[in-house]
Amino acid sequence: MRTIVAITTPTGNVGRNLTAYYRDAQKHDIDVVVLARKHQSVSDWAQAGARVCVGRLEDRDFLVSATRGVHALYWATPNSFPPELTMRGGYRVFAESAAHAIKTNKITHTVHLSGFAHVDDGGGENSLFGALADSEHILGGAVEELQSTHPEE
Repeated sequence: MRTIVAITTPTGNVGRNLTAYYRDAQKHDIDVVVLARKHQSVSDWAQAGARVCVGRLEDRDFLVSATRGVHALYWATPNSFPPELTMRGGYRVFAESAAHAIKTNKITHTVHLSGFAHVDDGGGENSLFGALADSEHILGGAVEELQSTHPEE
């Protein structure tokens, strides 16, 4: 049985390297699903045999469809959300979308990379640290719920 790994932020620092690693591992029963906003930025992955799904990660319907059949998910939250959302609000929208896909598609293996740059963390709704903590809580809750309702998988 082939293992299917979905990767977000495939053009980012970590996602780009992870996608290349798994692309090279395809001969070892691993298939790659690349989740991207723009097809042209990942067309080389499609040519290399990865399944490319183009859409926005905060779109629950897109994310559920794109991760159907996936066994493992590498999730890095992009920090590109509508300007009317606070940082914490934006991170929550992404995390809730991912949590919905994880639970809907029973993705039992999820890696969430949370990182930060040097920022002035003014606290409150603009707190990057708070936003990351929110994301960890939402994603961790989704995986725990899935594991408690499907312990044999």
